Amino acid sequence: MNQKESILIVDDDKSTSRSLQLIFGKKGYDTEIAGTAQEALERIKKSSFNVALIDIRLPDMEGTVLLGKLKKAHPEMACMVITGYASLETAIMTIKLGSNGYFVKPLVMEEVIYRIEEALDKQRMERKLKESEQKYRTLYESSKDGIAFSDMEGNLLDANQAFLDMLGYRIEE
Repeated sequence: MNQKESILIVDDDKSTSRSLQLIFGKKGYDTEIAGTAQEALERIKKSSFNVALIDIRLPDMEGTVLLGKLKKAHPEMACMVITGYASLETAIMTIKLGSNGYFVKPLVMEEVIYRIEEALDKQRMERKLKESEQKYRTLYESSKDGIAFSDMEGNLLDANQAFLDMLGYRIEE
């Protein structure tokens, strides 16, 4: 982990926001607070966040609308909804919009922390997988040895440039 993982807390209740910021700060996360959806959108433009905790009721926009905007702009960011106004319809809507969690106030912090750490673990694994894939792709493409992959029936699935050069073919062929 090169930089600290960060959490954006979007809640117009300053007491809740500050409490969450204190708890996550003690856990070693960078945290920022936004009291409105517009403030959250501005912060997202300036900084990247691993996780956003979004209150469902904000003064300038429904939390579900903000969730949709954040997931569209930053699909890799884990977004979780917190609410004091739980309903089955809202929970289903947030899941459809890509929420990674739905928590009812008063929050059970162990559950929230577990889900955040689970989402961060997934992000770390996805980053490592991308790095590994990039290393493989670089090795595969730059190898002086011909490398080809085929299926069980012998159909060519992929070949590097060295293999194509050995046979005198272009990739299109």
